[in-house]
Order: sequence, then structure tokens, then C-alpha cells
Amino acid sequence: MKRFQLFSILTSFFLTAAALQAGPTDAYVANSVSHNVSVIDTSTNVVTETVALLLGSGPEGIAITPNGSFVYVADFSAGTVSVINTSTNSVTATVAVNLDAYGVAITPNGLFAYVSSGISNNTGTASVINTSTNSVTATVTVGINPRAVAITPNGLFAYVTNIGIITTNPATISVINTSTNTVIATVTVGPEASGVAITPNGSFAYVTNANLSGTVSVINTSTNTVTATIAVGADPHGVAITPNGSFAYVINTNLSGTVSVINTSTNSVIATVPVGSEPLGVAIAPNGSFVYVANNSNPGTVSVINTSTNSVTATVTVGAGPGAIATAWSPQPPPCISGFQKKDRFLTQTDLYNTIKWCPSPSVFATSYNIYRNGTLIGSVPATQLTFEDHNRRKGEKYLYGVTAVSSGGAIGIPTTITLP
Repeated sequence: MKRFQLFSILTSFFLTAAALQAGPTDAYVANSVSHNVSVIDTSTNVVTETVALLLGSGPEGIAITPNGSFVYVADFSAGTVSVINTSTNSVTATVAVNLDAYGVAITPNGLFAYVSSGISNNTGTASVINTSTNSVTATVTVGINPRAVAITPNGLFAYVTNIGIITTNPATISVINTSTNTVIATVTVGPEASGVAITPNGSFAYVTNANLSGTVSVINTSTNTVTATIAVGADPHGVAITPNGSFAYVINTNLSGTVSVINTSTNSVIATVPVGSEPLGVAIAPNGSFVYVANNSNPGTVSVINTSTNSVTATVTVGAGPGAIATAWSPQPPPCISGFQKKDRFLTQTDLYNTIKWCPSPSVFATSYNIYRNGTLIGSVPATQLTFEDHNRRKGEKYLYGVTAVSSGGAIGIPTTITLP
């Protein structure tokens, strides 16, 4: 099989896996000034729809459920969360939380959304929303002036950044045990803790400290201690980590308008990318190919960064004052794959078959695996099964196989591939 044919088939793996997940090619942008949400088709970088929110609303945080069916938007002004159905791109529910709702994150199994509230009144809380009923089932007291929320890949802990009060209360991270909804650790970080992202293996949390000196605190999640501090640009806010865990993209909001790219193995900045005016939010495509940066201007824009070149390849005009952006979530792929071809004879009949074996996905909520041959889905097995046999193959023909992890929330990851024989 020719090289360009293999490349085309490999490309189709990513498209096929994405197509099985609801709304996978869309990025959702919360526009705080125009009181709406812009829907970007990331395959064309064109705004396809605009979802109106309540007049006077101020959307700040946004997250997509793992199955891609719903988008949760935290409304700072109203103290509510708007739930958008992605099949119709319309608001189907509104959930009251505490005032000044800001950050939102959804557990990997899709069952709960955690929403931070209480910036202006210094009463920091995290509201826990049951996504099946869209009702608040718990309210957790966190630090002063909470901002962003991130949840570990195993779903066991939620990390909430608290800006604090510069003169009296240092910035901290509240670590919530999601099984008990209690704070089990408080971690002191740099001044004005703002954004937070957790590595795909769950080992580290990267926290942006939004002061002019500009730093990122790296927290070891097993000990909940700061193990590194990285200098970045001025006034860093949003942060996102690539699906393979190799790089963290940090948004520097000061007039410079840049993105610092951190190599997570060395915790050093390896690139600085100029983007639009006053960037705030950031999200990364499920396959890690592109980074989407929301520039908090009027009119607002989204800068699209190609991660292979760390350069802006497109700019998309959205609503006014975009501050947060979300893309589809997907489980981590199997970290290894192997295979071999065998032949069985039954009297006069011969069965040529390929056997594929893979390592389990690091994502705890992976409940099954999809198997693809040359871009076509040929089987699905439970997470306890790490092997698959593909029978009745043709002698001398090459086959490109891919295995993707599927989460309990319905999200489908990118494939790990192998060519046989």
C-alpha cells in the first residue's frame, strides 16, 4: 500500500473517531459583553451559530460534557448556569447557583458539573450540579475569590483556584474530594491564582498566577505541594494541556497578548506565540493539533494556533468580550499497541487473521474500546478486553488498525494505530 494511501486512511481514523462523538468539531465561546455563545466549526474555522443567553448576562466559564451533548455556561452576572443542547444549540435549562459564577468543569463520567462562585463578595463556593436533573446537590466552601475549576482524569478530585486578597489572604488552591464534596487540602501558590489545568495522567496541576511578574505554579497532585514555578508572560490567566501531556499553553493577558508554551517534561518555556488583544481563555482540540485562544476584545476573536509550528494559522471573529472557550473532551488513547498475523486450516479451508493487542488507556473512565480497520469501525470490546482478532483477511494485503478508548460519558479518544501484516 502506498504511503499517501496509508496517510489518508490514518487521517480518516481521526475523522471517524470524532464523527462518532456528538458535536466534536465545534468549539464553544462564551462572550461576556454580547451575552451569547459563539459556535465555531473547527474544521472550517467559521462561526456556524450564535446561542443567545439572558439579556444582561455575563458568561464567564464554559465546559462540554464528555459525550458532547451539552454545554454548561457559568453566568457571572446572574449567578446561574445555562445548559445548551448541542444538537439544537439552544438553552434547555437554567440552574441557579451562587452569585458571581465563574469557572465550570464536568467530571469525566459526565454526571456532575462543578461551578465556582463568589468573587466579588469574598464568599467562595463550588456548586455541584447533577447533570441528569440539572439541580444543585451540594455546595462546597472553598477559598476567597474563586476562579477556575479543573477535575482530575480519574474524577476523584476537583481543583479550584482562589485569587484571595493580596493584602490579607494569599492565593490558594482548594482540593475537593468529589466522593464526599469536602475540601481535603489547601495549597498556597503564587499571587492571584487564576487558571488551572491537570495533566492527562493526573500527576500534576498547572496554575497560572495572574500578576505582572507572571508565573505558573506546578502542583504534584499526589502530595498537593508546589514542585516548580515557571516564569511566563505578564498577567497569565487561562491554561490548557495537550492530550499527550507534553505541553501546557498559558495565556498572557497583559497588553503583550501572547501564549507561553511550556514543555512539561522540563517545565521550561520553549515558545512564545503572539495572538490577539487581551487573550483570556484557551482550549485544545481533542487530537492536540490546534489550540484555540479567546481574545477578550470587541469585536472578539479566537486565534487558532497550529501546535506543530506554534504559529497562528487562523483568526475567527466571534461575539464581544470572549473570555472562555471549550472544545470536546476525549479519553487518552492506549499507550501501546502490537499485533501479528496467523493462519488456521480447517480441512480444505484456510483462515488468515490478524490479532491486535494494546495497553489499557490511562483514563479511568474508559469503559470500552473501538477497533477500526482502514478507517472503518469493525468492533467494540469492554475495557477489560485488550485484544481483538480480525478474521478472513487477504494474503499479502496490508491493513491499518486503530484502537480508541471510549469513556463512560460516551467520549471517543484519538486512535493508537498499527499496520499489519
